[in-house]
Amino acid sequence: MINKNIHIAIIGGGIGGLVVAIALHQKGFNPVVYEQAKSIHPIGAGIVLSTNAMNALNKIGVAKEVVKLGSPVHKFQLQNSKGRPLYTTNFDELETKYGFPAIGISRTDLQQVLLQRIPNNSIYLDHHLELINDHYLKFKERRSIKPDLVIGADGLHSNLRHLLFKNISLRYSGQTGWRGLGFLPKHSKLNSFFESWGRGRRFGAVQINEKQVYWYVGLNAPSGSLPIDGVESKNKILSLFKDWHDPITELVKNTPLHCILPTDIYDLKPSRTWVKDNVVLLGDSIHATTPNLGQGAGMAIESALTLAYCLSENSDLKDAFTQYQSLRQKRTAWVTSQSWIWGKVSQANGNISCYLRDTLLSFSSNFIPKVIEKKHINKLLGYQVDF
Repeated sequence: MINKNIHIAIIGGGIGGLVVAIALHQKGFNPVVYEQAKSIHPIGAGIVLSTNAMNALNKIGVAKEVVKLGSPVHKFQLQNSKGRPLYTTNFDELETKYGFPAIGISRTDLQQVLLQRIPNNSIYLDHHLELINDHYLKFKERRSIKPDLVIGADGLHSNLRHLLFKNISLRYSGQTGWRGLGFLPKHSKLNSFFESWGRGRRFGAVQINEKQVYWYVGLNAPSGSLPIDGVESKNKILSLFKDWHDPITELVKNTPLHCILPTDIYDLKPSRTWVKDNVVLLGDSIHATTPNLGQGAGMAIESALTLAYCLSENSDLKDAFTQYQSLRQKRTAWVTSQSWIWGKVSQANGNISCYLRDTLLSFSSNFIPKVIEKKHINKLLGYQVDF
């Protein structure tokens, strides 16, 4: 078996990096996380963790804390710009079948849950990776280290991926948008996680705790075309959705300016290799997906547990890496492909294509056999990660 005392360096302290650190500690290893941020601070907006992600988090003992801090998603409803339902998924049925509900939670709360499970001496902040050479990692204005194993979990704009796999580049989806974290209007409650579709744009929202709502906007536009200023962003969003159904306008108005974040949407085409020498990648650093299926974090969490499992089950790194890739590449490639397609469907531009899309969704129960629908959902949400 692989020596549990090997020096493991995890580059990146996001969701994937923290989860793989927790999983490795539980397998008897002693990894160290190197995060480039100078301090731990509130991050991002919100997130929905589907049942597959929740089942994975349960295997490392944090699912109950996530449920406590977040808000269960009972129903997901697709609708048009006027609020007319197009398609509904009952998430309570998924909880009954798969054991855990889908949970909406702020990224900050999820981050804190994960950080609490990592020993204080196992995470180093203000470590910006500059160079990797002959197995040495060089951090900006920091000492170099020579770990036995390097795990790259440094996100979509991964320094590690750029240093080692220069032929892998980001793919722009043609879609941009905003993420927002606002306050639930007084005396209101979102009864479902909804996503509303129009021509070339969409708006989604989900309650993530008793007081807050995570919302997002998708828009067909060139990258870098959105205003960065909070006032301009809010005014632009209100203008785009002024004729749409309630409570969209109220949700946007109830959002502090600093909590409205412009986001260009990229992914990575599936790559044949996630490994080079003693370096292995996971999460957005190597299998980034568009957010259309809500599976970016879920895929990172699954890969983190799978990697820890493979390292604990094999006698050398090469075999562990081979098993890890064989277990994860096909699934993540499928999710990336399905998410890309769903994004194009959801933000169709033409009048005819939008009419056909909405009509087909409205009558989907008549033309999609339930056995096919359930098989697809089971493949996505019923997955049980090895750990």
